[in-house]
Amino acid sequence: MKRYSLGEQLRAARIKKELSLYDVEKVSGVEAQYLLAMEMDQLKALPKDIQQEALEKYATSVDLDGKHLYEEQKKNERKVKEEKKQVERKEDILDTKVPMSRFSKLKREEKRKSNYIPLLILSAVSLLIICSVGYIIIRHLSNQPQVIKPNTISTVNHLSIASGAKSSRSISEVTVSGANVTTTTQGNQLMVDLSNVKSSVVLEVELSENSNDTWFSVDNSDTSESYYLSKTNKSKYSLDLSDKIKTTQIIIAQPSKVTLKVNGESLDLSQLDQNTPSYLTLRIP
Repeated sequence: MKRYSLGEQLRAARIKKELSLYDVEKVSGVEAQYLLAMEMDQLKALPKDIQQEALEKYATSVDLDGKHLYEEQKKNERKVKEEKKQVERKEDILDTKVPMSRFSKLKREEKRKSNYIPLLILSAVSLLIICSVGYIIIRHLSNQPQVIKPNTISTVNHLSIASGAKSSRSISEVTVSGANVTTTTQGNQLMVDLSNVKSSVVLEVELSENSNDTWFSVDNSDTSESYYLSKTNKSKYSLDLSDKIKTTQIIIAQPSKVTLKVNGESLDLSQLDQNTPSYLTLRIP
């Protein structure tokens, strides 16, 4: 039987209750970015002193046993560490007991290095995720005196975080498939207003050429999902936004690493803070 990770269990429970990350934020008082980090199995990205509290608040909001999940997570971490130590001890014993020729030692060393390559790749991807989520945490900590906030958080307030990074505003208008598209950029926020829409709206997010892995999340009245863009796995996502959906909110971890299109027309992300999380609101009247 497949064992589901902590993040998979939290996400499945949230989707089952038909809640978005922002719904859970309102109920639990835990920032949506922290909730997203936990769903991506990056509990360590949260400050150590609030990891258990944040996890238990999230779990309670989706009818899970947070205390049990936290203990299980720590148990798994200890198990992984112990298995790694056992492997290292075995290798040390072999090194001391079995005399090897110079050629054999070189061959074994090459094999050992090749075995570490997948681990290094995985570590690099994990580090990238931790850095992205960690940067979000740092920005929030600099603006908010408390990590676990009372249940008074709204989605609108969430999108206004760090808006003071840039005070200049840029506005542009284009026509896409007969629809008028007006984009307004200010700081790390991009407002996209569509009018005269005659067909469905398709949003495409793709990893830019020669860019490293990154992520983005989408939240609207129908769903709330996070997506991971990877050079080795899936580098492009297309989302068909129903004309019944009036507002879609998107968080982009690093605008410099992605291209964003609406019905095939590229949006200008150059005015956004390129390497910090940015917020996009797409509105259909």
